[in-house]
Amino acid sequence: MPTTRSRTTPWNAKAEAVWSGYHGNQQGDPAKLYDVLVKITGMDNPPKQFVAGSDALAVVKPALEAHLEELRAYEHLSTDGSF
Repeated sequence: MPTTRSRTTPWNAKAEAVWSGYHGNQQGDPAKLYDVLVKITGMDNPPKQFVAGSDALAVVKPALEAHLEELRAYEHLSTDGSF
């Protein structure tokens, strides 16, 4: 598939080198992702965050749960004073 770039910078070249190995090797079905994205765009109240794919969700969900756990552990610091 041809690509067009407005300009190539060292950062772009490095990023392309890293990500180009994934091209065509992604898990899942691109057509299903398309369907989900179309569904999201048609929602009256779309999600503020969307993670595409169970592999990505497996990475993101534990990180978010860890943040929430930390927030709960120190919740008293947020509520003890009147700021």
